[in-house]
Amino acid sequence: MSNVFFNRFEAGSGPGRQQNLFISPSKHLYLTKAGYLRWQKKAIDPRLLGAKTLLIRLAVFDVDTGSVYGEYHTQEGAKDLIGFLARAWSAKADHPMKGVPRVLNLPAAVLKDDGYRRDLSFAVSHTDLHLGKLPSGFSAGVNALKQLEDRVASLPYRGASDGIGLDIMHATAGVTSDEASWALGQYLWNEGWKEVQPPTEYFLNAVDALYVEPGAWRSGAFKLVLNGIPNRH
Repeated sequence: MSNVFFNRFEAGSGPGRQQNLFISPSKHLYLTKAGYLRWQKKAIDPRLLGAKTLLIRLAVFDVDTGSVYGEYHTQEGAKDLIGFLARAWSAKADHPMKGVPRVLNLPAAVLKDDGYRRDLSFAVSHTDLHLGKLPSGFSAGVNALKQLEDRVASLPYRGASDGIGLDIMHATAGVTSDEASWALGQYLWNEGWKEVQPPTEYFLNAVDALYVEPGAWRSGAFKLVLNGIPNRH
């Protein structure tokens, strides 16, 4: 791991816009054997999944605006941290969050994963990002995660068919995150993003080049996150 990575981590407590990163298994949402989204009241025991597929929640909570952007992935998909961060920081049609923060606060467990460390090192090397330690308590954005979970859980009950899968969950990530942020009472939160610039083309092009299919992080269902869901408004 480069010295730049560790130097930026040590400098992560200074002034500037901060975001908190969360990576954790959902306690109530899972995919059935057929790949459909379900919610259960009792907390999921990851040791007793049976035919259920565990879902991992990736989310960033913006400390200054109180807004949240999050996605749900299988365990394999959740390893693509740089793709998630690139989407969180890109300009999105249905969600105002954009721009690389000065500080990204991390849970300690993230740095124990070689893949996550590699992606964070890449982000640090291609931006002005600094890394910090995730604070504890509700101020860190725990309530935002609850609101996000509620919005995603409601997807199968919005008049759609029974078959809500990962593709729809991914395509609507901007919308569900936007709704979660509004539920937190951030009625004027859009104002906080007007002067924020999206990531540089240098960073986005560098992320594109990481994939066997260049730009895969913003293709498929995720194209709707960035470009907007047709006829939504």
